[in-house]
Amino acid sequence: MALTFFPDPGTVLMCDFTTGFREPEMVKKRPVIVVSHKFQTTRPEVSVCTVVPISTVRPTKIERWHHRLAEDSIPVPLREMGKESWAKCDLVVSVAFHRLDKVRSARIDGVRTWIQHTVTSEDLQSIQRCLIYVLNMQHLIDPTE
Repeated sequence: MALTFFPDPGTVLMCDFTTGFREPEMVKKRPVIVVSHKFQTTRPEVSVCTVVPISTVRPTKIERWHHRLAEDSIPVPLREMGKESWAKCDLVVSVAFHRLDKVRSARIDGVRTWIQHTVTSEDLQSIQRCLIYVLNMQHLIDPTE
């Protein structure tokens, strides 16, 4: 079900990458973190936001654009016992709202519920710093680089 609201930065959602993407791009449903703020596109009927995928696969080589998330940043239904969660900022992408949905939780009395969850402010700031390196803009914060 498509989102009907613009999510705040740091919101954890599920994103359907199964259509229109090809490997080595993301090609399955996975959790993501919203990194953009609400903005108006040139086509008001189209709602998009920019997201960073979350993975439980530790990067082979940890780079400046990978960030290990605190356990509190992951909604309970998505926490896999004993697995780390990583923000893969090198895979940042803007997606339309029809790809996004809230995180589902367990059924309560037979009724499906959804979770509204955001990452910690520390994790969001770290992800934003990672994006600076992915976008090759580190000179904006450190002129010596």
